Order: sequence, then structure tokens, then C-alpha cells
Amino acid sequence: MTDLPDLLLQHAMTRLQHIRTALEGAAPSIATAAESLLTTCLQGHRVFLCPQPETQALAEQAASLLLNGMVQPRPGLPVILLHPLPGEGPGCLQQIGSLAAPGDALLALAGGRPEGLESLIDTARQYGMRLILLGSPVPESVASHLMEEDLVIRLDTPCPASQREASLAAVHALCEALDHRLLGLA
Repeated sequence: MTDLPDLLLQHAMTRLQHIRTALEGAAPSIATAAESLLTTCLQGHRVFLCPQPETQALAEQAASLLLNGMVQPRPGLPVILLHPLPGEGPGCLQQIGSLAAPGDALLALAGGRPEGLESLIDTARQYGMRLILLGSPVPESVASHLMEEDLVIRLDTPCPASQREASLAAVHALCEALDHRLLGLA
């Protein structure tokens, strides 16, 4: 029989390997997303964070890091964290429609469910927003709505726990890359 601490360590090491593999595959997209978000902000536009219900906490963490900085304190970036309003349905579409302007960026944090993603992608396109989709691989029904200029940070992991951890690590990497560029460190 395996000792419980050994079993826990084995599970942790397996999950860490899943996260590492996902981040290695996503690193070029994360770097491109950081540059895109930096360009958006430096051009005077805003970044809208739109989570699915299961990525709400991740969106709150991302908003905090984008506002406060991750490497060291710095002026906040123009970030708006969207929350679904009662009766609005998925995707915060009404809020985007009333707040967004061409050139703004939409960072959509997908949690593995395709519900609402097609409408969200179409809304971003309608308002001339840059679209960055971060999360698990999207089904073909959603992928067919994407265009070449859309950026997808695909975090492919074999289990939901690894997916959540890889998403948090990707958000940390994205925010750290932004800070390094903003502070002249990279």
C-alpha cells in the first residue's frame, strides 16, 4: 500500500507536469497576448475581462494584477472586470455593447463550456474589439467563429484541476510579461 504523503506528492508532480506542458505549448500565444494588451493600453483603449461562471475567481485575480502590477507597483491599466447582470445571460453582452469602443480588447476566460462563447466572439467582432480567448481548447462550433486576428491561448490539460491551475499560471505569466514590458525590464 502506498503511503499517503507519497501518493499526494505523486499526484502533485503529475499535475505540475500537466501545467508545464500546457504552458510550454501556450508560451508564444501568451507573449503575443501580452504585446497585444500593452498596445491596446498604450493606444488609450481598455481591456475588458469577461469570465464564464467557473472562471470568475480567475478573472478577479487577473483584474487585480492588471490594475496593481505583479512585479512591482505601477500605475493601473485600464481594465474593466465584467460580471453577468441578473437576466443578462452568459457573456456580459449588454455591458460590452454599452461600454466597448473599437480598439478595446476583450480577454475572455473560458472554463471549458462552449455556452455563450459564440455570441461573445460575435459581439467582440461587432464592436471592433481585439479578442483574446484564454482557456481550454474550444470545440469546432466555437472555433468556426474565430478569425485569423483573434488570439487563442489554448491550455490543453487532461483534467479540470490541472486546467484551472494552468489558467492561473497563464494569467500570472501574461501579467508578469506586461509588467516587464511596461517597466522596461524586458
